[in-house]
Amino acid sequence: MNDRKKGGRPKLSAPEKRKFRIPVMVNEFEYEKILEKSKKTGFPISTYMRKISIKGELKMRDTSKQIKLLRIMYPIANNLNQLAMRLNKNKQLTSNEIDFLRSVIKDLTK
Repeated sequence: MNDRKKGGRPKLSAPEKRKFRIPVMVNEFEYEKILEKSKKTGFPISTYMRKISIKGELKMRDTSKQIKLLRIMYPIANNLNQLAMRLNKNKQLTSNEIDFLRSVIKDLTK
């Protein structure tokens, strides 16, 4: 009768559950430094502290600005790679391809 699915977050498996809390006391300076670093990485303080204590380092999350730049760069990189492969096969480039290379170099040197 009561076959409705419950909403909310799915239950974590036993290995995924976090059972232990480790209280850490810090002074105001330490707290500000930890908060600043966690914001730079894009992680909440608890995630930052857990990952940094286990791995010893953290890579920053990609920001939306970085993602936009990558979306612009991927097609350019793909075109450059294709041109490089063609040149490595001792084939000549067309005038359009040379113009493309010049525009990319010009854009990169701005």
